[in-house]
Amino acid sequence: MLERSPGGSCCNLMDCRPTSIRSINGRYEIKKDGRWIPVPMGKVIKKTAPDGGAHICAPDSNSWGYPADEVFCVIMPLET
Repeated sequence: MLERSPGGSCCNLMDCRPTSIRSINGRYEIKKDGRWIPVPMGKVIKKTAPDGGAHICAPDSNSWGYPADEVFCVIMPLET
């Protein structure tokens, strides 16, 4: 199971979704709710998604009580 914190699940069908990722000046950014945000490297999960793409596990912009850039975890795409 993927973990975001001790005892807490990182990803499930409620908070994990495919997204886009890009590299800018040697740093990664991921698209969350239509905005590009920095990838928190401490939240990168060393797993591969079944589709091989990038995924973000985070509350969406309609979730009350979370900062706009809150990220539970990030799954990086397969290297090409």
